[in-house]
Amino acid sequence: MMVRTVDLMQVSHPGFQLLQSHNINVEEELPIFMEYCVIVCKRFKFYANKNHEFVTMLSLTDVIGALDELSETDDPSRVFPLRREIKESVTKFKELCEDMASCITNESVAADFYIRLGHKTYNYCLEYAGVGE
Repeated sequence: MMVRTVDLMQVSHPGFQLLQSHNINVEEELPIFMEYCVIVCKRFKFYANKNHEFVTMLSLTDVIGALDELSETDDPSRVFPLRREIKESVTKFKELCEDMASCITNESVAADFYIRLGHKTYNYCLEYAGVGE
């Protein structure tokens, strides 16, 4: 099945420009970037399902849930476990992005895109959560 790279990368979404940026203001722009990640993953999943392959995005929903909860609290008894959860979940998401990249065999731009998406998401989420590598 022929898949257009621009469709996979969702280049018209504002999050694509954030992905291209060297750095973002995580306090203001992380929600848009995470929305972009969801849309990109849904497009990948759409095409994977057409090829009868099962793809789960649980790690991404876990990251978003923990980020949302972190934004609502400053209680240390919640913040520290949430930071650990974010780091674990975003690490799994980065691995998922690497797996998605490995599915792309004939388009290095798309494969590099998924690798970059995983790394940027990892870095931005850890920065937002105040977690060191």
